[in-house]
Amino acid sequence: MQKLLVLSPFCAYSGIKHAGGKIHYHYLKKLEAVYAITHIGVAKLAEQEAIAAGGIQADSHIFYKDACVSPVQRLFSRLQDWFTQHNPFDRYAGFVEYPMHRFFLRECRALKKKGYESDIVLLDWTQAVFLSGKLRAFFPKARLICVEQDVSYLKYRRFYEHTPQLLKKAVRFVKYLNIRRQELSALRRADEILVLNEKDRDLLCSDSSGCLKNIRVIVPYFDTYFDVCRADVPENDILFFGAMSRPENFKSALWFIEQVLPLLPEQFRFVIVGNNPPPELLRCNGNRVLVKGFVEDVRPFFATALCFVCPLVSGAGIKIKILEALSAAVPVITNAIGIEGIPAQRGSDCIFAETPAEYADAVRRFAADADYRRSVGDSGREFIRRRFNYEQESYVLPPAGE
Repeated sequence: MQKLLVLSPFCAYSGIKHAGGKIHYHYLKKLEAVYAITHIGVAKLAEQEAIAAGGIQADSHIFYKDACVSPVQRLFSRLQDWFTQHNPFDRYAGFVEYPMHRFFLRECRALKKKGYESDIVLLDWTQAVFLSGKLRAFFPKARLICVEQDVSYLKYRRFYEHTPQLLKKAVRFVKYLNIRRQELSALRRADEILVLNEKDRDLLCSDSSGCLKNIRVIVPYFDTYFDVCRADVPENDILFFGAMSRPENFKSALWFIEQVLPLLPEQFRFVIVGNNPPPELLRCNGNRVLVKGFVEDVRPFFATALCFVCPLVSGAGIKIKILEALSAAVPVITNAIGIEGIPAQRGSDCIFAETPAEYADAVRRFAADADYRRSVGDSGREFIRRRFNYEQESYVLPPAGE
């Protein structure tokens, strides 16, 4: 059996909550049947039991970043985090936790001292991809595969593009240039690059001046909701869900509350589902805004919502929340950032909107025309069935032995 070494800033286990972690777990479960996996990852102590109960079959080396350390180490770590976040010249734009990188390299050195040699090295997420040069030196004979769940520098480009203050904009521009240079340089060392959509493939090819040719698009794993039975007469609830601790999500929700909701009649309510909503979002809780926080099952909300909106103001990569909503036959209204990487037909599979007035008009039409609402929802569901069948996808080709 061939040996596969995996480095990632998360651990793979059943029940992991965030979308990227679900993709990571799904494909590593496929790989454990044909590879002997050694996994070097990062987790919190609260995940320890879940990892033990539902993790992958692997020789696991885990960095628990909230484990007890001495007060001096804790102070040093906090100072380093603060400095990297605020230093515009940090090579990784404050995107990388340096203790994690040190752990990765320390564990790889220890494996080498024990005589370990890997056939394939897989670096998942950009934070691990940055170490491609080091890993190439550690395991020169291994096939090096980099997984770009997002093209991270695209998010940083949007940060600076949407910043009005000149000084802050300049700082964010420098950060964007730094992370773009590092990310493209790291990817050039890979034998193969895996991305989750055609848009990211084309972006990397273009920004590398054609140097990155070994890029393959794979279908991302996501929770499917084909079993959701939509209500014939849905409520006047406009649904948005996602990890509310992430700025791109809660800022998008705030934009909708401030810009779109005032344009709609009083009977419409904005329902926000997702873990760890920040105080500025919780303060909006009231008659027309319901902040639910984390829920065990989003199906009841998919079944009864009038529509799903995703007015993203920042972010990068394919939006798993939109794939999930489409699979539930919920009519989706989103913008260019929300739909990027998803080749849905605008106007039939989903509705495209950018301005507050366009969002409000689309919501009103869904409320007034049941046939139209069902048509868009059903078309979106069939699009997902047709274009996003991850059960037929292979993560690393060829399989061992071929």
